[in-house]
This record gives sequence, structure tokens and C-alpha cells, in this order.
Amino acid sequence: MAQKTLYIYRHGRTRYNLEHRVQGRGVNSSLDAHGLAQRDAFFEHYKSEGFELLLASSLKRSQESIAPFGLQLEQDIWHWPELDEVSWGIFEGQASTPEMHQNYKALMNAWGRGEYSAKIPQGESALEMAGRLRLALHKIEQLPQQKILICTHGATLSFLSALLQGQELKALRQYKHHNTGLSIFEQDGPHYRLKAQNEVEHLRLRNLLD
Repeated sequence: MAQKTLYIYRHGRTRYNLEHRVQGRGVNSSLDAHGLAQRDAFFEHYKSEGFELLLASSLKRSQESIAPFGLQLEQDIWHWPELDEVSWGIFEGQASTPEMHQNYKALMNAWGRGEYSAKIPQGESALEMAGRLRLALHKIEQLPQQKILICTHGATLSFLSALLQGQELKALRQYKHHNTGLSIFEQDGPHYRLKAQNEVEHLRLRNLLD
């Protein structure tokens, strides 16, 4: 089977991002005007790459971000719920507070210690999140397309960065992603090699970096 290259990027900015409100899997927000400009900048920068398949999560902000490629290539965009953002449970939709930040920090520290079943109440654990992402990666491995564009979410991209490289889940904490920041992974044996991480040149060129 031919080696694959995965171009994986985070969606454009939403009002929730601007207001520092928690989104997660249960918040189906749309791009704001700045996010649409970021989307268009990303498209202009990468429209000649020749992607063979377009994947997005089941959430609007992901689908809206990748939409121009579907129009250009005249192909369907596949919407996979496995690629949704992690669920932050009771925090979703709320404005960030110091208490919430401390709870989030405690969760990240727990995952950093390998306590992958820890979660925000009513949210997803690292084990649960990794489980559904492994399902998505298995589906990708069965596809004939080699050059695949995937639009997803910040935490999802961090998980994928660790999983694709065969790293322990605790490694996800080292990966940060701007809105429309792109990471590129080239298949190398059973895992993938990280070729670029959080590439945002398309935003710098147009003064759109958050």
C-alpha cells in the first residue's frame, strides 16, 4: 500500500474562541468574520496541493473551514464524528474562570502522569478520546487515497500528533495549534513522521495570526 501524507489543521476562529469560552464536542459553533478570513487565507495558500480526499469532523466550524476545497475540487467532504473535539463536559459553553482553569490544569497534569481515565465531569477521558481517534486512523489506513486534508480541532490535533507518531498519550501536551495551524505527517512504516507542526505562514502573510 502506498505511503500516505496527512495534512491536518485546526478550524478557523469562532466567537467562542474570541470570548475565551469553552467549546468542545458539545458546542456546534460557526466561524466568525476573522475565522472566515483565516479559512480563505489557508485555502489560497494550499489550494494547489492536489489533495485527494477531504475529511472534517461532524461540527460546523470544521466543515466551514474546509468548504472551499470541496468547491474547488468538486468532491464531497466526508464528515466523521470520530474527528470531533474532545468533550469538556460541564465546562462546555462557559466563559473561562480561574476555577475552571485550575480544573483543566489538574486534568492535564493527571494525563501527564499517565492517569488517562481522568476526565471533567460528563466529559471524555484521554482513553475515550484516543479510542475514537484510533478508529478514524484505522479507517484512513483502509483508504486508497494518499494525500489527505483533514480539518479538525485543537485538542483533537494534539491527540493525533501523539498517536500518529506512536507516542504515549502524555506527549499530547507538547502540541499547540493556532486556528488554521497546519501539521503535516508523512507515513513511515507503522507510524508517521512529523514534517511540519502548527504552520501559520498563511496567517502571517495576511496579518491574521491570533
